Amino acid sequence: MFLQANKKLLVGTAIVAFMWLVVYYGFAQKKWSDAASAAGEAELARTGWDALYEPRKGMMEKAKAELELDESNRKLKENFTQLKTIEFGNETLLKNYTESAAGSEDHKNYFIKLRKNIMDKAQGIIKVMPPELGFVSRNLDEPVSLNLMRLAMMDRFLTACTEASLNNKSRILKISYGVPLAIELPESAGDDKSGERSSVSYSDDPPRPAKKDALSAAEKSVQPARLIQFPIQITIEAPERVVAQMLFEVQRPTDAIHGYFCLHGMRIVVQNNSVSTGMVEAEFILSALMNDELVGKMAIQWQKKDKEDGRRDSGREGDDGFGGVPDR
Repeated sequence: MFLQANKKLLVGTAIVAFMWLVVYYGFAQKKWSDAASAAGEAELARTGWDALYEPRKGMMEKAKAELELDESNRKLKENFTQLKTIEFGNETLLKNYTESAAGSEDHKNYFIKLRKNIMDKAQGIIKVMPPELGFVSRNLDEPVSLNLMRLAMMDRFLTACTEASLNNKSRILKISYGVPLAIELPESAGDDKSGERSSVSYSDDPPRPAKKDALSAAEKSVQPARLIQFPIQITIEAPERVVAQMLFEVQRPTDAIHGYFCLHGMRIVVQNNSVSTGMVEAEFILSALMNDELVGKMAIQWQKKDKEDGRRDSGREGDDGFGGVPDR
């Protein structure tokens, strides 16, 4: 009676049970088996990793290792501080060679007055110098901010002359000023091949956005500063021993009165009468290095060398800042 009354219910229950068994043995059991197998493999891997980090003979203790890392970081910071001495100057040392130092005075008049002061200083050191410190008409057409930086370089060079004991028999025969050029960072090599001019005027223009937006804050914090080089070429006539001393003086680390010059090249010319006079001609190819942040504060424009064909963005050949190899 019961079976007859509930025949359809029993048949439906049997069908549902059969379908559950099919699903379980066909799908769920395999998944659970795979999951159990993966868990076993993960446990084996974890055991292997733990074994790698177990203290072994010869390994440094954690506390000591942390002290070693701290000391390494301290030395690295110290070395970076020492490396900063290759920069020609800082905001304090160069404050008199900026347009802001002119105040309400006409900036070109301020440049002329400062140049005269340096020329007066030179007269007590050098017998002969090029007129107007070698500022030709082309240089005078360039921004005042750049020419003030060049005066700072000449002032520091004259300090080197004094400390090398150049006397009033010595002469500065020629002074040539190059255009400021950026030294490319290794990370940016190959970027920006459009050949467009990359000069920057920080007095008007906002900072350019970074090329790589994906850099993390930590990566950005360790990015080295871009250095801008200000080339200058000076030919002097002086005793041979003094020229040797000049090699040391121009490369002194930067301090309150010295400005480090990067020596790119040097040429010695011995004249027919050099043996009797003891005088030789020495051509110094130098550059002052400044970080781009300070250059920006001084409102100086700089150029970037094109990496494809070796030309600067201005179209003049060479990367020495003089538009190619200078005439000898």
